[in-house]
Amino acid sequence: MRRMLFALVVVTGCATAHKDSFNNGRPDSGIHTTDSPGGGHQDSGGGGSGTIDAPPHIDAPSGGTTQTLSQSTSNTDSGVGIACGPTAGGYTLKNSFYRVFTLSDYGISGVFHVSGVDFVASGVAGSPPIRVSVGTYNGTVSSASLSGTISLAQSANINPGTGTNSIHVPLTADISGNLVIEIDQTTDGTTANGYTFYPGANASGETKPGYIMAPGCSVNTPTNITTAAGATVNLIMSVTGST
Repeated sequence: MRRMLFALVVVTGCATAHKDSFNNGRPDSGIHTTDSPGGGHQDSGGGGSGTIDAPPHIDAPSGGTTQTLSQSTSNTDSGVGIACGPTAGGYTLKNSFYRVFTLSDYGISGVFHVSGVDFVASGVAGSPPIRVSVGTYNGTVSSASLSGTISLAQSANINPGTGTNSIHVPLTADISGNLVIEIDQTTDGTTANGYTFYPGANASGETKPGYIMAPGCSVNTPTNITTAAGATVNLIMSVTGST
């Protein structure tokens, strides 16, 4: 169900559940991006449509144990994801969505060799530009917000197709400590381009919260998305790699 959410509006209207209206440029929030190397162009995986401009694939070191890190009870999208957008027009503005995985919670004491990120693009229109990144987070993982420094190590650009798509994005990075995933709509939607992107989510349960940053709706630091929504929003985002 896609519904409107107005509670967070300051300048623009608030956005949908798929809620609109929480935009504009990213403030100085302690998030730093390292450009990823150029790479090949390929179709998105997992049955989704669209394109991925990803770094070249690097095989994980031999002998490592493959592991998928997830905080979700279910990977089935039920259409409850939110995004910042105008009260009218149907498109979404710039939004960033996060999950942070403390590697020690998964029995990983050293480096985790990331090989890819999986998520759901829900209710997509206009082939919006989406950047998918992995990196590190040096702060406390709290239920309220991410106030520490996020350093993004590798990124890939994708343009998911219309509808709801399960997407696999190949990414390679060596991470220790707290691993962060960011899913970022990089360009505002307008009536002309129709860019619309909601993250796949459900209310089935999670072990740690997901987060949203949406400056257009005055969410200027990554904030617990359930708190921002005023309803249960469990983001479907996971990362695979080896130890």
